[in-house]
Amino acid sequence: MRSDVDYRLASLRQLLSIYSEDEINEVFSRFRCSRDLDLEEFLHQRAISYEKRDLARVYLALTPDNEIVGYFSLSMRCGIVPKDSRISKSMYKHLNVQSETDVAQMYLIGQLGRADGSENGFGRQLMADAMGLIREANAIIGCPVVRIDCKPELMEYYTGYGFQ
Repeated sequence: MRSDVDYRLASLRQLLSIYSEDEINEVFSRFRCSRDLDLEEFLHQRAISYEKRDLARVYLALTPDNEIVGYFSLSMRCGIVPKDSRISKSMYKHLNVQSETDVAQMYLIGQLGRADGSENGFGRQLMADAMGLIREANAIIGCPVVRIDCKPELMEYYTGYGFQ
């Protein structure tokens, strides 16, 4: 389901091949997210560095006027899943945990947020966009686990997407 927000999804990686960092930072500087200042700070201070160092891929939801109405970051991470955790044996096996190390590979949605003034519910569209890109990556390289980093007060919200 597409929201009523008129936007295009743009890869920061592609934008860096077209525009200067100064031009991109100028657009970034206008992004505000008063609900979560960490999201604002990541975009203003670290997104370009993460992109250039191949630590994450950042995707921007841009209006026709090139204003950022939201964004998310995607990457791969390792996660420890101890054998004595409270997950079932079948889930432990499904996570493809390396038995010697208790490590599992995971897709990571590290940042996901919408700008001040964007419509309520636009976060659902950003999540759909992020999961669509993860499905594309999964078709190419596999990996059964998606992890999302969020603040404790958002954990219940993300259970609605199937996260545990």
